[in-house]
Amino acid sequence: MAIEARVCKRCRKLFMYNGNPICPTCVVMLDDAFVKVRSYIYDHPAHSLMEVCEETGVEEGIVLHLLREGRLSTHPDQPGLIVCEMCGTSIPSGMYCDECKVSMGKGLRSALPQEVSVDVQTQQTKIRVKKTY
Repeated sequence: MAIEARVCKRCRKLFMYNGNPICPTCVVMLDDAFVKVRSYIYDHPAHSLMEVCEETGVEEGIVLHLLREGRLSTHPDQPGLIVCEMCGTSIPSGMYCDECKVSMGKGLRSALPQEVSVDVQTQQTKIRVKKTY
Protein backbone atom coordinates (compact mmCIF):
# COMPACT_ATOMS: atom_id res chain seq x y z
CA MET A 1 0.00 0.00 0.00
CA ALA A 2 1.39 3.36 -1.03
CA ILE A 3 1.67 6.17 1.50
CA GLU A 4 -0.53 9.07 0.47
CA ALA A 5 -0.32 12.71 1.55
CA ARG A 6 -3.53 14.73 1.84
CA VAL A 7 -4.65 18.13 3.03
CA CYS A 8 -6.57 18.18 6.32
CA LYS A 9 -10.20 19.26 5.92
CA ARG A 10 -10.04 21.30 9.13
CA CYS A 11 -6.65 23.03 9.26
CA ARG A 12 -5.57 22.68 5.59
CA LYS A 13 -2.15 21.29 6.57
CA LEU A 14 -0.52 18.41 4.72
CA PHE A 15 -0.51 15.07 6.56
CA MET A 16 0.00 11.39 5.86
CA TYR A 17 -3.44 9.97 5.07
CA ASN A 18 -4.58 7.16 7.34
CA GLY A 19 -8.20 6.74 6.26
CA ASN A 20 -9.45 9.82 8.13
CA PRO A 21 -9.80 13.09 6.17
CA ILE A 22 -8.69 15.01 9.28
CA CYS A 23 -5.06 15.14 10.45
CA PRO A 24 -4.10 13.53 13.78
CA THR A 25 -3.62 16.95 15.43
CA CYS A 26 -7.16 18.01 14.54
CA VAL A 27 -8.54 14.63 15.64
CA VAL A 28 -7.05 15.18 19.10
CA MET A 29 -8.40 18.75 19.16
CA LEU A 30 -11.91 17.55 18.19
CA ASP A 31 -11.80 14.79 20.81
CA ASP A 32 -10.77 17.29 23.50
CA ALA A 33 -13.57 19.65 22.42
CA PHE A 34 -16.04 16.77 22.49
CA VAL A 35 -15.09 15.84 26.07
CA LYS A 36 -15.42 19.48 27.22
CA VAL A 37 -18.78 20.03 25.55
CA ARG A 38 -20.21 16.64 26.58
CA SER A 39 -19.24 17.26 30.23
CA TYR A 40 -20.76 20.74 30.18
CA ILE A 41 -23.99 19.58 28.51
CA TYR A 42 -24.30 16.72 31.01
CA ASP A 43 -24.27 19.23 33.87
CA HIS A 44 -26.31 21.94 32.04
CA PRO A 45 -28.60 20.12 29.56
CA ALA A 46 -30.91 22.99 28.60
CA HIS A 47 -28.30 25.66 27.81
CA SER A 48 -28.21 27.27 24.38
CA LEU A 49 -25.48 26.75 21.80
CA MET A 50 -24.02 30.18 22.53
CA GLU A 51 -23.88 29.50 26.28
CA VAL A 52 -22.18 26.14 25.69
CA CYS A 53 -19.59 27.77 23.41
CA GLU A 54 -18.92 30.64 25.82
CA GLU A 55 -18.57 28.40 28.88
CA THR A 56 -16.40 25.72 27.23
CA GLY A 57 -14.34 27.93 24.91
CA VAL A 58 -15.20 25.65 21.99
CA GLU A 59 -16.07 27.31 18.69
CA GLU A 60 -19.66 27.14 17.47
CA GLY A 61 -18.57 25.46 14.22
CA ILE A 62 -16.90 22.64 16.15
CA VAL A 63 -20.01 22.05 18.29
CA LEU A 64 -22.16 21.97 15.13
CA HIS A 65 -19.66 19.53 13.56
CA LEU A 66 -19.98 17.24 16.60
CA LEU A 67 -23.79 17.42 16.30
CA ARG A 68 -23.64 16.56 12.58
CA GLU A 69 -21.33 13.63 13.30
CA GLY A 70 -23.90 12.35 15.79
CA ARG A 71 -21.45 12.50 18.69
CA LEU A 72 -23.69 15.01 20.48
CA SER A 73 -27.43 15.65 20.34
CA THR A 74 -29.53 18.70 21.13
CA HIS A 75 -31.94 19.04 24.03
CA PRO A 76 -35.60 18.46 23.07
CA ASP A 77 -36.39 22.04 24.16
CA GLN A 78 -34.05 23.44 21.46
CA PRO A 79 -35.54 22.46 18.09
CA GLY A 80 -34.16 23.89 14.88
CA LEU A 81 -30.48 23.96 15.81
CA ILE A 82 -29.70 21.51 13.03
CA VAL A 83 -31.96 20.32 10.23
CA CYS A 84 -32.17 17.29 7.93
CA GLU A 85 -30.12 17.86 4.79
CA MET A 86 -32.84 16.33 2.60
CA CYS A 87 -36.15 17.69 3.88
CA GLY A 88 -35.22 20.47 6.33
CA THR A 89 -36.94 18.91 9.36
CA SER A 90 -35.44 19.79 12.74
CA ILE A 91 -33.32 16.90 14.09
CA PRO A 92 -31.42 16.40 17.37
CA SER A 93 -28.20 15.14 15.73
CA GLY A 94 -26.75 13.66 12.57
CA MET A 95 -27.41 14.67 8.99
CA TYR A 96 -30.78 13.13 8.15
CA CYS A 97 -34.15 12.58 9.88
CA ASP A 98 -35.45 9.05 10.41
CA GLU A 99 -37.92 9.29 7.52
CA CYS A 100 -35.21 10.33 5.05
CA LYS A 101 -32.90 7.56 6.31
CA VAL A 102 -35.63 5.00 5.60
CA SER A 103 -36.28 6.52 2.18
CA MET A 104 -32.58 6.45 1.28
CA GLY A 105 -32.32 2.84 2.47
CA LYS A 106 -35.20 1.82 0.21
CA GLY A 107 -33.60 3.62 -2.71
CA LEU A 108 -30.28 1.90 -2.13
CA ARG A 109 -31.89 -1.53 -1.83
CA SER A 110 -33.77 -1.04 -5.10
CA ALA A 111 -30.47 -0.15 -6.81
CA LEU A 112 -28.78 -3.39 -5.76
CA PRO A 113 -28.17 -5.91 -8.54
CA GLN A 114 -30.80 -8.64 -8.63
CA GLU A 115 -30.59 -12.20 -9.81
CA VAL A 116 -33.57 -13.61 -11.71
CA SER A 117 -34.15 -17.34 -11.90
CA VAL A 118 -37.02 -19.47 -13.15
CA ASP A 119 -38.05 -22.61 -11.32
CA VAL A 120 -38.62 -25.10 -14.14
CA GLN A 121 -40.97 -27.37 -12.17
CA THR A 122 -43.36 -24.69 -10.88
CA GLN A 123 -42.78 -22.11 -13.66
CA GLN A 124 -42.40 -19.39 -11.03
CA THR A 125 -39.96 -16.56 -11.42
CA LYS A 126 -37.85 -15.90 -8.36
CA ILE A 127 -35.94 -12.66 -7.82
CA ARG A 128 -33.17 -12.67 -5.30
CA VAL A 129 -30.99 -9.73 -4.33
CA LYS A 130 -27.32 -10.55 -4.66
CA LYS A 131 -25.18 -9.41 -1.77
CA THR A 132 -22.08 -7.90 -3.37
CA TYR A 133 -20.39 -6.54 -0.29
